[in-house]
Amino acid sequence: MPPPRYLDKASVAALFGVSPRTIDVWMKKRLIPFLKIGKGVFFDQEDIHRYLLSKCRVQSTIG
Repeated sequence: MPPPRYLDKASVAALFGVSPRTIDVWMKKRLIPFLKIGKGVFFDQEDIHRYLLSKCRVQSTIG
């Protein structure tokens, strides 16, 4: 079980609404930040939050 600050692959998949296999693909392509400790793969909650913010786009309704 990961430490409280870290998420496992299933939790990250649920957060993004994708399958754990999709998370594997994103990891392989280095699209998402992750930590590998031994055989375990963990995702820092703060890194995931920053990643989400960097990918967000705000659509302007001014016009």
